[in-house]
Amino acid sequence: MVIVPAQTSVAKSAQVLVVLVAIITAIGGLSACDGGSSSHSTSEEGQAQQRLAVFSPALAHTLRELGHADRIVARHGFDLALDPGVPIAGDQHGFDYEMLLARRPTTIVMETGASELPARLTELAEHRQWAIVRLPTLALDDVRDSIPALDRLATGADDDAPLSPQAADMLARWDAVLSSSGDAAAITLGPTVSMLHAHPIGLAGPASFSAQVIERLGGVSIPTRGQAYQSVSAEALIELNPKTIVLYLPGASAADVAEQHQRLVELGLQAARAGRVIVIDEPFGLLPSVALIDTAEAIVERAAAWGEPHP
Repeated sequence: MVIVPAQTSVAKSAQVLVVLVAIITAIGGLSACDGGSSSHSTSEEGQAQQRLAVFSPALAHTLRELGHADRIVARHGFDLALDPGVPIAGDQHGFDYEMLLARRPTTIVMETGASELPARLTELAEHRQWAIVRLPTLALDDVRDSIPALDRLATGADDDAPLSPQAADMLARWDAVLSSSGDAAAITLGPTVSMLHAHPIGLAGPASFSAQVIERLGGVSIPTRGQAYQSVSAEALIELNPKTIVLYLPGASAADVAEQHQRLVELGLQAARAGRVIVIDEPFGLLPSVALIDTAEAIVERAAAWGEPHP
């Protein structure tokens, strides 16, 4: 975690993990911070001090699911999780500084990127006593860590304060299915491709959180080499010959799902012909947020129905 505080004093820091989304890696950076009270049971006055400008669709989704959407006063232009009435204060092209000033955030939450923070943003943070946190969260464990970090950030609680019931429940669900040491899935996925896009064909490569989900569930994510996101030809997909296909179709209709499945069958993929295609139509399924819990649970439920024993 990299915290970039304001030059003047700010309240107690909270760890915030920020997610890298393959479809928005062009975003320049994400950050988070907090200021707050000494325990989770903060006063209403203390909670009112938390005003978050969240420039990460994934983090915004997690905050919403934690019940903290009311802490968010500005959002990213690609955000779909929050109320459309929350003002947009920036996107991958830059920040709307006038809107940021009008919304008076205490904390800016952004995704980590390769580029440096804009000088204008750091100047405003110093002058306005905002705090900025930059954190890489491509790894699956980083996404898990973002749950307690965001919960405490939104409430102004100390790092060691008790979590909210919502956060505790999310962590329990995560660990039940995605624990690195648990036996969450008594299933055999075998060599599995995670198709992030159907046209053109886009696959999750090694080190991506989508690939790590498969590995945590006992499968072997393929391809095993290359970048976290890979655009491949139909011939290359056939050559991979996956035993299982996890097909991401966020918000797709039943007709769309049927069409895409038939296309995989027509390609001659054995997995499709054997009915080993798991469709993830969760609207936020491609975000490295708490949506990964629903994704993992859906994969386990579908694969367990195939009746294959755990290896």
